Amino acid sequence: MTSKQAMNRPEIQMREWVSSVIVKYNFCPFARKEVESNCIHYQISQSITLDDAVMDMLEQCSALDQQAERETTLLMFEQGFKDFEEFLDLVDLANALLAAQGYEGKADWDLIAEVKERARLPIIGNGDIRTVDQAQGLLNNSGVDAVMIGRGALRNPWIFKECMGVEKKDFEEPCEVLGRYLELLRTKYDLRNTMIFLRKFASWLVYGYPGAAAFRSSIYHLITVDELTQSARIFFERVSHLPQPKFESSEVFMASGHG
Repeated sequence: MTSKQAMNRPEIQMREWVSSVIVKYNFCPFARKEVESNCIHYQISQSITLDDAVMDMLEQCSALDQQAERETTLLMFEQGFKDFEEFLDLVDLANALLAAQGYEGKADWDLIAEVKERARLPIIGNGDIRTVDQAQGLLNNSGVDAVMIGRGALRNPWIFKECMGVEKKDFEEPCEVLGRYLELLRTKYDLRNTMIFLRKFASWLVYGYPGAAAFRSSIYHLITVDELTQSARIFFERVSHLPQPKFESSEVFMASGHG
């Protein structure tokens, strides 16, 4: 029996997807080397609950520590998650547990700069950008053509305006941002999913303020959009005299907020 015959179909499909999409179109500039050196482990999980999925992830992290020939593990949940909200909870919990277990990685900007030096195509750098100073410094020091800001904008949706030089006095208030987000959600989702995403976004906006934990707990007991937006308005009026919390470099991106 060949090694390919020993693989199950989902693993074969995942390998083909990595080669034909991720490597071919250079979505990840570091993937080609690991694919060519055959140091990626493909693991299929049958877990359908959040707890089991997290345990599978931690088990694979432990295996990475113990098996030097593995550089990366791709964990695929074959059964998927019927509720997208549960999948998002898995992402949040996984990030927090990875940090707690010492597995949280940092973007290797030296390697990104090396890729840029060798590449003929434009390179966009991404990873661990939380402030405008970081964005500008990494853009200048790495030589990349642009930087991409992702999760850092969840805590600070004004970061893009900061990068453009817009003064803070011209920023929208948090409740205005929340209201705009609500408008966009209503064009795409039903009421249930609108509430799910609105709660998450409100939780990120209050991150770091005194009382944030109590606010997050309370909004999961609210059942209407009006109740949620009113609760957010009261919260931000109460903390309006405080400066916007800083996003420290030691903090986990998507773990539960302070307060």
